[in-house]
Amino acid sequence: MTAEVHKAGKAASKAEREALITEADRQTQAIMRLEVYKRLAYTGVVAGILLIYWQNYLGGASWFMPVGIALIVVFGIASVFLTVGIGNAKKNVKAIMAAAGVDLDSVPLGNPNKDSKVADAIRRANARAEGFLEKHGQDGGSDTKQK
Repeated sequence: MTAEVHKAGKAASKAEREALITEADRQTQAIMRLEVYKRLAYTGVVAGILLIYWQNYLGGASWFMPVGIALIVVFGIASVFLTVGIGNAKKNVKAIMAAAGVDLDSVPLGNPNKDSKVADAIRRANARAEGFLEKHGQDGGSDTKQK
């Protein structure tokens, strides 16, 4: 597949383009799985820090310190490898898509015509507030008088 990615100047045929897009999709799915492992590695680092804190400040068992240090070292190294690997994998997917003739920077993510749930909730709240103001007057229907 590497030979196909580095074809410069030659337009990919329809079959090659479909194969490249399929490969990029598979690699994207693998990247998402690696992101889960990266989060688990971060969790292991935090667990190590908590064990060390527990032993030092809360009077935990004496074995908490070496176990905490071991967790920090093992999961810290794993998280560094995963972070670097995921970064390189994302660059590879971008190169594969470029070879397929797709510019990922110009492709909008998601549906540009569909707002998020938060945006919809804000729009509904604004509509209700405007309706309330129209119904009860501009001052919100308060009976207090300005002095």
